[in-house]
Amino acid sequence: MMRGRFVNCLNRRPGGGPVGDLAARASRCVHGIASRGMVRVGIVLAIVFGLAVLGGCLFLAFGDFSAPSRPVEKVLPDARFPK
Repeated sequence: MMRGRFVNCLNRRPGGGPVGDLAARASRCVHGIASRGMVRVGIVLAIVFGLAVLGGCLFLAFGDFSAPSRPVEKVLPDARFPK
């Protein structure tokens, strides 16, 4: 069981009103285990990874890859093949 890991951002007083400024408390709130900073890092990493994949695809699609300019000839000995 994960006790103490989750924070309730909208704690209320017994009188029924919110404790402090609700918007300020929500901005400092930690939802689940990941903090706001870690969510930003994850989003940035996902964007960088997506741009890298897109750039690689564009390079493969539009890159000028020329074939070898001279023919490749190699003699294989008959001993390498079973009879």
